[in-house]
Amino acid sequence: MKLNLFKPLIETYDLPYLYFSDSDGMKETLKRIKELEMSYDIHIGNEWINHTYNGCEVCAEIINMTPSGFDGKPACIVYKLAKEVHDTLKNNKKKYAPRFKEYNNWGTVNSWIEFMADIMQACKTNQTAIVEVS
Repeated sequence: MKLNLFKPLIETYDLPYLYFSDSDGMKETLKRIKELEMSYDIHIGNEWINHTYNGCEVCAEIINMTPSGFDGKPACIVYKLAKEVHDTLKNNKKKYAPRFKEYNNWGTVNSWIEFMADIMQACKTNQTAIVEVS
């Protein structure tokens, strides 16, 4: 199955659409994205959440999108996506923790769990908001 997991990010940076069906294609795409992105700035209502991009590929594996994909979605949808990432990471820390050490040591499995929890809380507080990611 071919997936376009990074449509919002690709549109933001005016990159050609990148479809891939294998892990090597995903790794190459994420490598290109990381060259463009440093961190996620997420605005939900009047709340602002920031976190490093490191580990975004784990998020993409779990929900088929990075947090960039939250942009333009209602808070109630983003809550469900963040909860899925949060619960998966929290219940499988040993499996995912080594994956975060592959990069520059910014972002850990625990910081991503906290990041997703912060998003969930902001979505609960601002249930009618449209999420913005920059």
